Amino acid sequence: MPSLTSTLGGRSKPTPLPDQITDDKLPDSFCAYFHDKVKKLRTELDSKGGEPSYEPFSGEPWEQFQTVDPKIVKKVILSSNPKSCVLDPIPSDLLQQHIDDLIGTLTNVINGSLREGVVPSALKTAAIIPLIQKADLDPNILKNFRPVSNLPFI
Repeated sequence: MPSLTSTLGGRSKPTPLPDQITDDKLPDSFCAYFHDKVKKLRTELDSKGGEPSYEPFSGEPWEQFQTVDPKIVKKVILSSNPKSCVLDPIPSDLLQQHIDDLIGTLTNVINGSLREGVVPSALKTAAIIPLIQKADLDPNILKNFRPVSNLPFI
């Protein structure tokens, strides 16, 4: 997704969207289409039957995760591409700029998740953005779009 400054500066082309569906009905139309598409795929996979083929795990199972050190968390955050998502509480580049003030809290959330085996719901949510598959396809046909998950930075 282009940045606001790029969009306002005219440096990006907006994603084409269907113009035959009203703006208030467009999110529900995409949601229904993508839901039906996933449901159809699941039905097709279920009808094939049989067990999935994979190699059984032969390693040593972990009984628990090790907690992480704030230095490692900081290194990972600073080395990550600062792409933001509409679900981020603050822009990722701002988080990186103020990492020294936030590293304790972030490390506590990560280590709490590792200890308890539970990730906060807010960190398991994605913004689904419909993108047209090819620029020359008709944006009024929903099957010409693919859902892209935009995950929060953290």
